[in-house]
Amino acid sequence: MKITRRNAIGILASVSTAALEQEAAAQPANAVAINWLGGAPPSIESGVSWGIPWPRGAVRKDQSFTLTAGDGRALPLQTWPLAYWPDGSMKWIGYATVAGPNTTGALRLAPGAASPATAIRVGQTAQSIDVDTVALQCRVSKQGADFIDSMTVGGRVVARQGRLVCTLDNGSEFTSSIKSATLEQSGPVRAVVKKEAGAKPVQKTVGNILYTPRVEKVLALSVGYAEYLGHAFVGTEHLLLALLREGGGSGARILKESGVDIELTREHILKELAPEANPAAEPLASNAPLFPIPAVEKATHNFTPRAQQVLALARTEAARFNHDFVGVEHLLLGLIRLGQGVAVNVLQKLGLDLETVRTAVKKALGTGPDQKMIGNIPYTPRVKSVLKLAAEEAKNLNHTYVGTEHILLGVLREGNSLAVRIMKDLHVDIEKTRLEILKELNPNFASGAEPQAGG
Repeated sequence: MKITRRNAIGILASVSTAALEQEAAAQPANAVAINWLGGAPPSIESGVSWGIPWPRGAVRKDQSFTLTAGDGRALPLQTWPLAYWPDGSMKWIGYATVAGPNTTGALRLAPGAASPATAIRVGQTAQSIDVDTVALQCRVSKQGADFIDSMTVGGRVVARQGRLVCTLDNGSEFTSSIKSATLEQSGPVRAVVKKEAGAKPVQKTVGNILYTPRVEKVLALSVGYAEYLGHAFVGTEHLLLALLREGGGSGARILKESGVDIELTREHILKELAPEANPAAEPLASNAPLFPIPAVEKATHNFTPRAQQVLALARTEAARFNHDFVGVEHLLLGLIRLGQGVAVNVLQKLGLDLETVRTAVKKALGTGPDQKMIGNIPYTPRVKSVLKLAAEEAKNLNHTYVGTEHILLGVLREGNSLAVRIMKDLHVDIEKTRLEILKELNPNFASGAEPQAGG
């Protein structure tokens, strides 16, 4: 049977277990020749791993090994146990090394001290595990939808927010939902991260497809119903209430033609959600959107899911203080409350926490009157300026997306907001913070070498 090597690279010991047993009778753990599947090494330098079975009693569990290439060069080696014999000796051992196109010929595995290698560096935070192989820096998320938070090569972020996506025959999509991540192996040749994950439905974004005026009205009414019912979210129930209330679209017409009593259905939904609700205080439908969707939000289609979440959390923070506006200080609270992403990593390094900043905002602005805002709480002109600056920062860094890091850069660059004053009062160096963000995005970034606009 012919064995070939495709994309994945494997190594197979060229001795059988029977042959190993014969050698073990004379001398335990003799040298073993290892050949490449397909007869050729990897076309680029990369990590490879394999396993070898050992006869009973041939290899002690504390045995170390050395690995040499066909030309006699010592190669880095990492080992780990896979199975034991009843007498405690090794039955199966896993091995890993780094090899490239010059690693031709059979490799030789023998007892001895492994060649020193530039060890992989691994660090952990509450949100992620960072693996640095020198050639590649990989940040692995511990929770959320992203399997890989970011990958950096040569100081440049080459990938971000990598997710597993499952598409069913009916078009439904599900994406990864990480519950935990555990570091199982850490160098010198490889690091292994174990993840426990589930799946959740993908919420597809609309992108650049425009809303009709009637859809804008329905969305505005759904926000109004959420606020009216005291909910901190907009769900399908609010959308259905808005669709029934608006009453002029194809959806409502089809329901009527199917014999559905629109008013009775709306009353049933309201009674189910809030038995004490007063129908007279419901949001009103009109020819114009009751709560227009801000133009600045329509322009955020290239914001990452985390950045979009920051905008939603900023509104939640504004509502928490009964403020009738969303200011830059609420954006800062949204960034911290998100708990993950480049911006959060930098803010946490600076010692900023949610309660400290909340206390500072409350001291500076106080709380508004005890009344609920109906519809979208508007952005201040300064927030709109910050979001425009965030988009500029992303463009200057040659990024095709706007992330939390760009929002924070926009906050710092605008420079005159209450958020920046609060950061200064908490002894945060604004310029140093900006440099920290740029270094987080590019470890090789040097002060004074900021990207130029349009570069």
